Amino acid sequence: MISDGIRLVLIDSADAQSLYSVIDRNREHLRPWLGWVDRTNSVEDVAHFIIRARTRFEESGDIVAVILLDDQPCGCMGLEDVDSTHSSAEIGYWLGKEFEGMGLVASCGAGLLDHAFDQMGLNRVQLRVSPENHRSKAVARRLGFTYEGTLRQVARMNDRFEDLEFHSLLREEWARSRNRDSDV
Repeated sequence: MISDGIRLVLIDSADAQSLYSVIDRNREHLRPWLGWVDRTNSVEDVAHFIIRARTRFEESGDIVAVILLDDQPCGCMGLEDVDSTHSSAEIGYWLGKEFEGMGLVASCGAGLLDHAFDQMGLNRVQLRVSPENHRSKAVARRLGFTYEGTLRQVARMNDRFEDLEFHSLLREEWARSRNRDSDV
């Protein structure tokens, strides 16, 4: 449990239908930021993604979790490219438009970062975000990420090349911010 009614749970094959429904009704909202939206055209596509996600979890520790609000799927969040040699990973997330503005991504992000730094022993978590994705950049700021720079035309997104901003958070920065939060 992250907070009242908000949970982050490891993705499971039983989530395919409900996640597909969220994706399908949010295509226009998600398409500018996520290249996989147009390649996700059925429950079976989501089911295949879940199988791959569970395999990556078992093999490398990558995590894909479902964001739940009162047991209703709202989106996903995860850690990918978990690198045990360099103690790093990349955080990513998406959320249905109808669930924005409730603090779900920031709350679940804080829970996942606690897990990344405390249980997984990571030293660095990074986040890549489109310069135009102001909501996602606001989440990065709320969670304490530091902007590191912009890579030009590094990602192919819906038949165009896009710049991506890189943000990072170190274990020591997260620990300091959590200690400060507990003093309030």
